[in-house]
Amino acid sequence: MLSLFEHIFIIIPYSLCFKSNSSLLPFNFHPTVQNPVWENVAGVLVTPSAYKELLLYTFDRTGAEAMGLPVRIIHLGFMSAITLTIIASMQAVGVILVISLLVGPALTAYLLVKELHQMMILGAIIGAVASLSGVYISFYLKHVPSGPAIVIVSSGLFILALLFSPSQGILTQRFRLPSSGN
Repeated sequence: MLSLFEHIFIIIPYSLCFKSNSSLLPFNFHPTVQNPVWENVAGVLVTPSAYKELLLYTFDRTGAEAMGLPVRIIHLGFMSAITLTIIASMQAVGVILVISLLVGPALTAYLLVKELHQMMILGAIIGAVASLSGVYISFYLKHVPSGPAIVIVSSGLFILALLFSPSQGILTQRFRLPSSGN
């Protein structure tokens, strides 16, 4: 599910930029990554078409099995998609940035909303904001590489959500007024 947004916001624009041999992005990408655009578009189309199955499998594996869904095939496909996303991303941006972009936006969105479709959308927005902000920081502060800047922005957004989340924030819970429902 996360790879849908990674394809939309990272891999497809990257592939388009390097197919035309133009250096439009100030990322420190590895120059040998050449993903065909059709593979990335396939990733974008597969995720929404299997949303219900992935949702049921993710939150109720026994229920998915009882409904007759091919749980082993879904598990194999899900793990394969995540593995291939990680491998392709590691070649493009490196280990630390991949971990930061896979975990940071998803956890931040989890702290802020409760519905899966909202988490997916908000996670994509948070990942895009962290990436663009990190690139701008790298552009304006000449000695700051873009990868670490993106990681710092993503981590900062997570810390803000951890502290101020309406339902799970550390400071929000600490200073919440007690309810008078006796």
